[in-house]
Amino acid sequence: MKKLSLLIWVSLVLPGSVFAVGSGGYNNDIADARSLGNGMAVVARIDSPACNWYNPACLTQTEGAQISLSGMYENVTGDFDSVFGLNIETEEGNYFIPSLFYSQNINEKLAYGIGVSSPYGLKTEWDNPITDYVATMTELKVILFNPNIAYTVNDQISIAFGLDVARADGTMKKKINETVLNSALYALSTGILALLPSPDAESSLDGSDTGYGWNVALLYKINDKAKAGFSYRSPIEFSLDGKVAFSGLNGLTALVFGSASYSVDASLDLPLPATVTAGISYQISEKTSVEMDIELAQWSKLDQFKIDYNGETDLTRLLVLNLDNPVAKDWEDTWNTAIGIEHKIDETYAVAAGMRYRPTPVPEETFEISIPSSDLFDIHGGVFISFESSKLDFSFSYVMGKARDIDNSVGYTSGTSINGEHHLKALVLGMTYTYKF
Repeated sequence: MKKLSLLIWVSLVLPGSVFAVGSGGYNNDIADARSLGNGMAVVARIDSPACNWYNPACLTQTEGAQISLSGMYENVTGDFDSVFGLNIETEEGNYFIPSLFYSQNINEKLAYGIGVSSPYGLKTEWDNPITDYVATMTELKVILFNPNIAYTVNDQISIAFGLDVARADGTMKKKINETVLNSALYALSTGILALLPSPDAESSLDGSDTGYGWNVALLYKINDKAKAGFSYRSPIEFSLDGKVAFSGLNGLTALVFGSASYSVDASLDLPLPATVTAGISYQISEKTSVEMDIELAQWSKLDQFKIDYNGETDLTRLLVLNLDNPVAKDWEDTWNTAIGIEHKIDETYAVAAGMRYRPTPVPEETFEISIPSSDLFDIHGGVFISFESSKLDFSFSYVMGKARDIDNSVGYTSGTSINGEHHLKALVLGMTYTYKF
């Protein structure tokens, strides 16, 4: 009971800013350093408390009671060469992502585990007249609480079941081109086309919600050298309830909304995708193992961003509010692949390396800068140190995004364009401390 109380206490004091630029969409599944060093190819051989996230059936492979605390640092940069002849950079992102896992054997057959992590999230910031009307800041924070129970069926098979409880907080900000909007309102009301130069206004959407899901997992020992792992996580549906707020309204827009500032209750539906992960590991020698994984992420559930203005009934205001709403997304399912190898040097030290490839779920037609997703290729490495009753793992990953040459109509109605060649890269450093009780 003391161990469980410690886990709950630590989870409550974990920092709330557990987010980073999305890797595939807004996925960010770097839960611990050892998995990161292995290229995230661990679903069939992980034997640490972090198996709560990657494959809870592996809880039956952990020894006694263990707790692990991880901290991941991400440095993310992005830019694009605009069709206007300018190179435009995002605000450099430096993010810290903690996670906490606990595992314990109940008896020879049963084990349980609890995880507190942030497997989804993003933050992007732009500050440039070309991008301001599309997005200035987009942020998604997701904290997931995931208890699991695992059962050893026989010498070859272990199974697991768990629940996912996720808290999401989202913010979207951009500027409003009042020159375009006031000119359009003037034309609609008078029938006269005229350009009405106006200062920009500000727009923000803030919302939060708690969502629920479940997961199942399997670990199959093929023989003394080979194992297979399987993990499924259900989708989680959020309805981010909050407010849309405008400030700095002027001209005819201020007349429509009755003031220079305005706010209204609003909500935005946002899904976390279902994922299916499968992998096979092989013990090459007594000290060396290798694994290959494949993951299906069902991002096609995200077909649009639609804001519901629940607190507004005025038809003229709704007409203005629903300009460019809903926004088509039409994201696609992705198949992600990974390979990792780990070598035990001696009883104290081990090293690992890996590679991972993740195609983007975002088609060119709906690509936009709040989630500047591209095909990603990662290289990974790690050094792991074992002590008598604890472990200390260090790892890194360098993420290279494939350049995307975008030619779409995003931003056109606001008088701008995000067309051009977009680039993204990131450096990830991880550390995990695991203690065996």
